[in-house]
Amino acid sequence: ELGYAFKVANCFGVNVTVKEIIGKLAKAFNVTIPDNYIYKKYNEMRVRSRNSRTYFIDSLTMSLNNFMARQDEET
Repeated sequence: ELGYAFKVANCFGVNVTVKEIIGKLAKAFNVTIPDNYIYKKYNEMRVRSRNSRTYFIDSLTMSLNNFMARQDEET
């Protein structure tokens, strides 16, 4: 999800492929991701419920917002 989000937001420029982005993420997190997995995961995201196709990104957003809300309550 994160790799595709970076791609569609052109975070690294318009000429960088999703394969390159996910390759860099895999290297950063020290994991191996086969090429066919990259495209398989995208297809899995597309067929998810239209309520939320981006579970991981949604979880990140919710966690960060909750963290900031707790900090706001402390001040």
